[in-house]
Amino acid sequence: MDHIERNARSRLRLQKVIDELADDQLTGTTDGPWTSGVLLAHMASWDRFVKERWEHALRSQIPTPVLVDLGLADLVNDASVPGWSLIPPQGAARMALAAADEVDGVIAALTDDAVETLLAA
Repeated sequence: MDHIERNARSRLRLQKVIDELADDQLTGTTDGPWTSGVLLAHMASWDRFVKERWEHALRSQIPTPVLVDLGLADLVNDASVPGWSLIPPQGAARMALAAADEVDGVIAALTDDAVETLLAA
């Protein structure tokens, strides 16, 4: 159950960072077209993708979620930045927190056997 505690601590750190960011910091560029708001939308999207992959694995009765090629993930990120940039930064912050809570809930509900299988894979 250590992963549940780590996820909870991570979610609290995310909440703290978001609480401390001023609106102008959410719109400031961090790296190329990536603003803090875009980064938060990115986090929300990938957390929700992880959630969907786990739910698919559980429905399909497969031991671990479908793997995602890192090259494909980079292409998805590149294609998604323009859309993520249209999300109001405060909305992206709310999305990131909600998505983190959702995926943590799915992971917390996993059986010990499912966690062990994932770690072994």
